[in-house]
Amino acid sequence: MKKAYLPCLLLFLWWPAALPMLAQTPFEPLFGPVFLENVTYGAALNYNNRMVPLSMDIHVPAMGSRQRYPLLVMVHGGGFIAGSRQEMRKDWIDHFVHRGYVVANVSYRLGYINTTTQYHCNFIEGYPCLFAADSAEWYRAWYRAVQDIKGAIRYLVNRADIYQIDPNRIFLLGESAGGFIVLGAAFMDVPEEKPVFAGEMPALPTPRQPNLNNCPHWRDEVFPDSIITRPDLGDIEGEVERFGRPYTIRGVANIYGGMFTDLIERTPPGKHKPVVYQFHRACDLMVPFTRDRVYWGLSWCLLGCWNCYGIDKTPMAHGSRAISDWNQSKGYGLVFRNDFATVPFPLNCLFFAHSCLDQLSNPCHSSVGMDISRVEGFFRQQSFAAQQERAAEGRPEAMSVAAGPNPFSEVLYLQNAGPKVVHYGIVNAHGAVVSEGRMSAGEQYPFPTQDWPAGIYFLRMQEAESGQSQTVKLLKKP
Repeated sequence: MKKAYLPCLLLFLWWPAALPMLAQTPFEPLFGPVFLENVTYGAALNYNNRMVPLSMDIHVPAMGSRQRYPLLVMVHGGGFIAGSRQEMRKDWIDHFVHRGYVVANVSYRLGYINTTTQYHCNFIEGYPCLFAADSAEWYRAWYRAVQDIKGAIRYLVNRADIYQIDPNRIFLLGESAGGFIVLGAAFMDVPEEKPVFAGEMPALPTPRQPNLNNCPHWRDEVFPDSIITRPDLGDIEGEVERFGRPYTIRGVANIYGGMFTDLIERTPPGKHKPVVYQFHRACDLMVPFTRDRVYWGLSWCLLGCWNCYGIDKTPMAHGSRAISDWNQSKGYGLVFRNDFATVPFPLNCLFFAHSCLDQLSNPCHSSVGMDISRVEGFFRQQSFAAQQERAAEGRPEAMSVAAGPNPFSEVLYLQNAGPKVVHYGIVNAHGAVVSEGRMSAGEQYPFPTQDWPAGIYFLRMQEAESGQSQTVKLLKKP
């Protein structure tokens, strides 16, 4: 216990009226959906070696019930240099929240080092931003993002009692670059899958061309005078929330994304194999439907129709069809549900559906024609199966810890009525710790709470010996 509470402990010993409060129900449930915005889950170095905060928005269907919900982590696209979580479709978020999912809409590190060559093209907004200094920058941008999403999952699972998450029912959904990222988070399991480009690489000259100033990943950056170093990016788990409770990814939705390499091949024996939903249109100019370079179709249009340079130094990518074909030809045994539109890009500048001109206003790199209920229905089957597994395993008995009164105002009382040592932590709704300590068997503590803002708090207790944990929801009155 923290020393600040010792005077209050003496007061508590002389306050017999406080003891009956501990016998009441641990908390009064507060039902209703909760939206937590801009929750910081960590920080990490970006491509310019600047430490940047990492944030997410969390939607909980009914905070305060005893329900444990599946978790859906959503990851936006933007070519690894643009986009934001605010651009994820609200109707998709609402669809899952209304069907009982905790939804975490997660931001990640954006950006790669651009080439020093100056490019111009009047047909494509942000055209100069697309030129990386070399193909290694693509792999490094993807790798940083995968590390971030792995860290975000650990952050959420470590606070599963707060957000009422079932760690055995984790689902991922990513769009475009987000598709690459969630596939990486689900299937990059072993150190050998770390790309060689994610190790230490030679430094690159600092780009100075003024037409990069409007690039999203250049905002707020102060660049070195001459070169940008490229250090080793660390292991596949990253540095955010390094250690976590175990969890199981049950399903992944890849929305017109892909993989740079086959990450399924080295799946460890015994690891649960998530199901994979995929939506992709064969006429996609950005991410190949089968196998080609990123921006393959866009480069064809730039060169053949608009007299501009094609986007160079892009990596080879394996699109949704190629990933599904791997599963069949290599016998990986994953369950896929593919929603593909197989009408190809016609290799035409002006005429026919999906031509270069047509895709300026009707791009194939989109979710047009996708039904989000098919994704949720596919995931629901896995969620139900996980619930059945958990019910068959049984549940441990509840811990003998009580807190009250609830709601509270000036003082909160905590009692460990069990026979074992308990570690406790009190956090606010954003996960920030307001108090933590240790209670021996039979101990009773009062907590002065006059300075705590009104709102929702969570008391998490864990037995030191068994690791069994319990969370109590508390309400501080105004």
